Amino acid sequence: MNFEIIRRKRKTMSIHVYRDQRVVVRAPMRCKDREIELFYDKHRNWIAKKLQESKQYPGLKESNYINGGSLRLLGEIYTISVRKGKPHRVTKKLNQIIVVQADENDKVKTERMLTKWKRTFAADLYEKQLALWAERFPQPLREYQFKIRKMSRQWGNCSHKGIITINSQLIRFPQACVDYVLVHELTHLKHLHHGRTFYVLMEKVMPDWQDNKRLLSEFSEHGS
Repeated sequence: MNFEIIRRKRKTMSIHVYRDQRVVVRAPMRCKDREIELFYDKHRNWIAKKLQESKQYPGLKESNYINGGSLRLLGEIYTISVRKGKPHRVTKKLNQIIVVQADENDKVKTERMLTKWKRTFAADLYEKQLALWAERFPQPLREYQFKIRKMSRQWGNCSHKGIITINSQLIRFPQACVDYVLVHELTHLKHLHHGRTFYVLMEKVMPDWQDNKRLLSEFSEHGS
């Protein structure tokens, strides 16, 4: 068999296709190999389609924070240019991210400056877009607080206290992906669940939310 089997305490089987071309079938503990093979064969065409798509959208590699390296913002790739000078600063110009520092060979300093700059860039954009999308809801939303941090398993979340937290790494993906996550979390201010009323409201605010969610999935190995 050319796929991996993971057995867990669950009632149904599912298939996951990953960017590295791995195919994983998750199945109930007592499910027999033959049942799993039949399940796989039944979905063979769908699997082939997903494997082909994964070659077209191989995901986004981590940025390389050195002179001549790259930094990814909103789906675009910017070349990093490190220059000697003062005061220390980072600016975005056309297709370049320009870093000015006293020692242009100090790679640790370069990484720190770029990491801080990217986080600030992301926070400013998220906050602005949250405010813009909040105005598009048919009814006023309750007050919320905004936070940004790096998360390993979520693109964003909204607490029952109205605290919206967005993953700092989301800034690497296209604007449509960012806006999808922001609207998703804003909708949770009205509905802290994923029931019918949640999606009805999302549809009103962002009619193409499913396309944007699909785009986010194409560029990453986990959704939000």
